[in-house]
Amino acid sequence: FTSSIGAMLPMFLVLAFINSASLIIKNLVLEKELRLKEVLRVVGVQNGS
Repeated sequence: FTSSIGAMLPMFLVLAFINSASLIIKNLVLEKELRLKEVLRVVGVQNGS
């Protein structure tokens, strides 16, 4: 049991990292496309809110 987990764990960690990195990149690109920060700045919302 432990040998099979030891063989699969690195693959799962890499897949989890790739998944989270792709979600972050997707959200950043979406924010840039929609220019959400510029809209919030025009409305008067402070940074970090």
